[in-house]
Amino acid sequence: MPVDLAAPAAPVLARFTPSEAGQAALGSAQSVAQAIGQLADGQHWPDALHLLAHALPKRDAVCWAWSCATSVPAPAAQEQTRALASAQQWLKQPEDACRRGAFSLAEAAGFDSAAASVALAVFWSGASISAADEPEVLPFDHLCHHAAGCAVQLAGLSQPERTLDLYRQFIMLGSEIAAGKRVC
Repeated sequence: MPVDLAAPAAPVLARFTPSEAGQAALGSAQSVAQAIGQLADGQHWPDALHLLAHALPKRDAVCWAWSCATSVPAPAAQEQTRALASAQQWLKQPEDACRRGAFSLAEAAGFDSAAASVALAVFWSGASISAADEPEVLPFDHLCHHAAGCAVQLAGLSQPERTLDLYRQFIMLGSEIAAGKRVC
């Protein structure tokens, strides 16, 4: 289902607080698209990326994060490759067993890579985060979006000489996903 990035930014900003510099750069931005544009124009890339992640539905945020993480050279660590594969599987078949398995793959990947962040976004996208035989503990609603934004940010940092170009490409890709022009 497409997301209207021309919609007011206030509801998204209620779920995500940009940095102080990012807040100052927002100026009079009324829509999500305007806010992302002003943040990007001011080189507040982490804020722009995270704002877009928070504007997307959870599945689309994971799709965007996975698409960005797989658009840069493949990670050398096998654990990271497995984390991305688990996210791809969840995108095809969003079953709880796959969602739960994504956490252990994120943990094995070290929690410090785009791949691990994508897997965390999958894990935090749904129901309980406690063990299957434990009482239900729901993740905070923003965690999936936050992990997706981190994944996109880390994917761009994987090629320091291209980071700004990658961030611009990632914003375009996220906008296409929001508009329903790309699906995973």
